[in-house]
Amino acid sequence: MARDDTPAWMVCVDMLNKAKVELITEAMDTLNNEISEKRIEVNGSLITLPDRPNDADRDMFIITTMLERAPQIRERYGSFIESGEGSDDPNVVLQVERARKFLLALEQIETLMRYSTYFDEWMHDASLLANIKEPEEIFRKTVSHNKERSEILRFMLGSKTFVKEEIFTEEERKFLQAAI
Repeated sequence: MARDDTPAWMVCVDMLNKAKVELITEAMDTLNNEISEKRIEVNGSLITLPDRPNDADRDMFIITTMLERAPQIRERYGSFIESGEGSDDPNVVLQVERARKFLLALEQIETLMRYSTYFDEWMHDASLLANIKEPEEIFRKTVSHNKERSEILRFMLGSKTFVKEEIFTEEERKFLQAAI
């Protein structure tokens, strides 16, 4: 068992939940950065009850809409970038650069949100291993032979944001590293 006799599966589920929340938060931060840089303009409002939507609801609505429309957005912006490449007009060059940055942000949001979708099943799988006493072993069993989880694990361990925000303690990072 780990941490103050907390069952290992609970430690793992807690860690996975923290990671999922952080990935979604990073996606929302990326969206808000794009809005503040004026590469995305948000018009209109949502009708909600009983009051106004909170920022997280608004951000998730925008992200969901962006992800649904990602292929069309890529096509439209890709065509614009192609048509503007090689231009001598500084305004066109600036707009092409803004479009490229926006497409990179869209890709980042897509990746973060895609990763976040794997956590509910992963948490469920970890909870089924209640007989295992060590978090490292639970992570090994739930990650081995699973390409997506392995990819996510590497992403989390290499993420500067995860380190800066101290999402995992040193002990927790060791649990995760042992699973690779």
